Amino acid sequence: MTSQLIFRTARVPAVRTARSPVRQPSRNVPPRDAMLCGTAFNEDELDWKVVAVLWSTLEDPVVVWYYDVEAANAEAAAMGKAIEDYEGGMVRVATAIASGEQIAGECPGPFERSSVIKIRKWIYDDQRKRKGAP
Repeated sequence: MTSQLIFRTARVPAVRTARSPVRQPSRNVPPRDAMLCGTAFNEDELDWKVVAVLWSTLEDPVVVWYYDVEAANAEAAAMGKAIEDYEGGMVRVATAIASGEQIAGECPGPFERSSVIKIRKWIYDDQRKRKGAP
């Protein structure tokens, strides 16, 4: 006891156990999913083309971005752009949205996104239809 009537005790170091690290979700797109880029398919009587497969901070971990080929060709022609330049603009918009950034300007009209599983199903169904399977 001290002169101010305070009790003092020896400090014993606390025993701390190591924690296992928290696993962060992978921000890499699996190669199998990345191979979907450039794939064309038909769904609901429309021709679609996959333009980007990106890891998304806002939605499913991996999101597939695709567009209506006919509508994109018409819109690119109306703007006086080649379809490759128009696709490049779509990739920039998709990358900005997937990373959570604000996009400058409007999102291209024929541009949509969905999960990898849904796109794979549409591609599979389209391939079966083309082969004549029921």
